[in-house]
This record gives sequence, C-alpha cells and structure tokens, in this order.
Amino acid sequence: YEITFDSAEEMVKPASIRRLLNKI
Repeated sequence: YEITFDSAEEMVKPASIRRLLNKI
C-alpha cells in the first residue's frame, strides 16, 4: 500500500498544480 500511496501523491501533486494554473 505504501508504493501505491507514494505514486498516488506523485499523481495528485502535479494534478493540483495544473488545476491552480488553469484557474489563473
């Protein structure tokens, strides 16, 4: 579960950044 959790964070971080950039 640790591996999937780490990979999930890597996918969420860039996704949240893209959302912030899209809002601007």
